[in-house]
Amino acid sequence: MLKSLVILFGTFFVMNLQAQEFEQYGLEDQEITDLKIYADALFAGADNGVYVRKHADSSWACMGLEGIKILSVYPHDVGPIGWGVTVGVFPSQTPGDSALTYCWTTYSPRWTPSDSGMDRSMVDGIYALDGIPDPRI
Repeated sequence: MLKSLVILFGTFFVMNLQAQEFEQYGLEDQEITDLKIYADALFAGADNGVYVRKHADSSWACMGLEGIKILSVYPHDVGPIGWGVTVGVFPSQTPGDSALTYCWTTYSPRWTPSDSGMDRSMVDGIYALDGIPDPRI
């Protein structure tokens, strides 16, 4: 009796599941390569730059690096009260810009290459970033 009750309940539960509808959340014209949440913001790496959407905002804001294919996004703490975003990119074939990672912080709100020491001939892109780049640790 218990076994048939469990099967009956399971069948009833599965039959009552509804398909979930998805809502557009912006950036429909971009190929999104990575998404990360940090504090009250959602960060998106795309085929044409880095975007942020704060919880209270109704739209995305471009943080920069337009024209660069972002492969990974890593928002993180910087110092005692700041925050930053480090991104890994698909290396540019344009002479003069061979950076593989860039960093933006509240202390220096501009994108700065941050990949010194990487052998560019051995790397085809930075597909994942993680760590604890916090001087307090």
